[in-house]
Amino acid sequence: MEHRRVVNPYHCVSIRFGPKSCQLVRAIDGQRFLAGSAPQLPLPGCETASCDCRYLHHDDRRAAKDRRANVRDRRAYRMKDRREGSGRRVND
Repeated sequence: MEHRRVVNPYHCVSIRFGPKSCQLVRAIDGQRFLAGSAPQLPLPGCETASCDCRYLHHDDRRAAKDRRANVRDRRAYRMKDRREGSGRRVND
């Protein structure tokens, strides 16, 4: 088996299981773990005779799209920055 050194600090893995996998690994289906804190395979307590589970590698723990693109009030991007100019105080 070839091991690679991962440079990305957010590199993560999920577990891909096969048709004969145990209920333990099915319970964590879709969950992503940082590569350094992922559970060892086979999972402790796995009752399958030959575990066919594998790690599936991802660049980031987030699976969904970036939420910042879903801003509801787009007017905020078109408004003038009111912080420009002087303040409310006499000595500003």
